[in-house]
Amino acid sequence: MYGNRSGSLKNKIIITLCFLLLVFISQYGLAGSTEDINTGERDLNQSIIDFVTKIYQSYSEEDFKFVYEKLHPDLKDIISEEEYIKFQEENFRKYKLEIGKIKVMAEVSETVLPDKFTGLLKTDEEVYTIKVSYEMKFETAGIEKKHENEKEILIARKDEKLYLLWDPSIVDD
Repeated sequence: MYGNRSGSLKNKIIITLCFLLLVFISQYGLAGSTEDINTGERDLNQSIIDFVTKIYQSYSEEDFKFVYEKLHPDLKDIISEEEYIKFQEENFRKYKLEIGKIKVMAEVSETVLPDKFTGLLKTDEEVYTIKVSYEMKFETAGIEKKHENEKEILIARKDEKLYLLWDPSIVDD
């Protein structure tokens, strides 16, 4: 019984920290405005790198509204802005989360939409992955912990705009 709760807690912490890392990364690598990122005027790979960097920067700064705005529109039909922000704020507060040492890798790869998003997205779009590494600090049971993470971030491209793909089911876990 307690083992499952611990595993679920670890998953939530890791997911939250990964997301924080994404926000933090965006803080250090973005050149130009977010409007620039979505115009299609710049190289697609660099646009994706900048987009992910800005998201992780904002997430590390606890600007969850900005991050929510970058979610794919179909995901916003599943989770409201209020639910998303409340979930993120509660996790940051509960675990005293900090994200740092964020690095967005330069390699962007086109991929297929993972099964967990089948049925969540209404249209077929180009999907890309990019790796992000970061350090996550958190507190659990009164003990401060540090964990190095590397995560693949999914980005969708629709009508020349980039969107973050985030699994909303973690809110229910």
